[in-house]
Amino acid sequence: MNTKTSRELINEVGEWAEKNFGHKKHPVLGMVEEIGELSHCLLKRIQGIRGFDNPEHFRAEFTDALADTGIYLMHHCFCNGATFQFQCNDIIFNPDTYAVDHDEVISHILQELARMLRDGNAQRVQMLAVLLTVLGNMEKVSFEDAVRATWEKVQKRNWVANPVDAPSHA
Repeated sequence: MNTKTSRELINEVGEWAEKNFGHKKHPVLGMVEEIGELSHCLLKRIQGIRGFDNPEHFRAEFTDALADTGIYLMHHCFCNGATFQFQCNDIIFNPDTYAVDHDEVISHILQELARMLRDGNAQRVQMLAVLLTVLGNMEKVSFEDAVRATWEKVQKRNWVANPVDAPSHA
């Protein structure tokens, strides 16, 4: 079991990003890209096209986009001295109890991202983590597990040495 705290992961992600991309600090652009990929997965599944009607394909792509969003969120935290907790024990969300759909959650994610950029409030970072957890839960994907598993692969990439595809190996 991975016992690294959120703060430790945030520091690892930030240090890795600085080594790979210098001091170019654009994690918000990365979050927007990945939220677009989450939306893409959901839309194409609804439309039943591009292989997203296949549950395994959908789950793999959705999990990857969810995890990448979390990694960019950690990079944002590193750049701005913020943090978040994966475990949100004070927030209980049961999609069977509340009439919330994917569109609504994606909309809330985008709203919180805009608010975070506008006011820099650290609570916005935590709310984004909560909303990503909720979206993951709606698809029976753990946001925390997805981020941790993906980070284990991503941290091995060296974009300086191979800016084309940076394979995930040492």
